Amino acid sequence: MVSRLAESVRTSSKQSLERRAARLAGARADLTPEEDALLSLRIDKNLSWDQIAHALSDGDRPLDPATLRKRYERLKEKLARKVGRSGQ
Repeated sequence: MVSRLAESVRTSSKQSLERRAARLAGARADLTPEEDALLSLRIDKNLSWDQIAHALSDGDRPLDPATLRKRYERLKEKLARKVGRSGQ
């Protein structure tokens, strides 16, 4: 009995995670190139804010790491809203 319940929970959890991952991938596909670059550098490449600022700055205008952190926070909120809304 317990093993059937445990298997049911595992299956349900796995399906839930797969649905959430699909919603996140869909929301990420809607990002602007700048938003996607910021997300990729921070999450996929695990760069520091200083490294991200250097990578995204053009020669004439250096970016402030604090500005990028704020953009990242707003981006996370945007993604959370999109993923949450599509999951309802």
